[in-house]
Amino acid sequence: MSVDGVPLDYGIVNFVGLDGAASPPIVDGAYAAGGVPLGTIRIAVRVLPRPVVAAPTTGTVRPYVPLPERYLSPRDSGLAVEVKAGRQRHDINVTDT
Repeated sequence: MSVDGVPLDYGIVNFVGLDGAASPPIVDGAYAAGGVPLGTIRIAVRVLPRPVVAAPTTGTVRPYVPLPERYLSPRDSGLAVEVKAGRQRHDINVTDT
């Protein structure tokens, strides 16, 4: 998960489909989502300030800066992925404009 190519420090990614949703945390630009429904999934991203006890594990991460509001809504973000059975990799890159 990156913003303009720089890993996102901390946040939540929301995967929303017709048969359910999943909301794994993003830490140092990475997330692992289990239980994401199959089919076309819309995506929302929320940037959060990192809790004090969760120090960064990598040297280059994007500090907390809110993203444009469109990324807060799976309907408005313009982000989607087709989820199939089995393990998948989906890199998400958004812009801060």
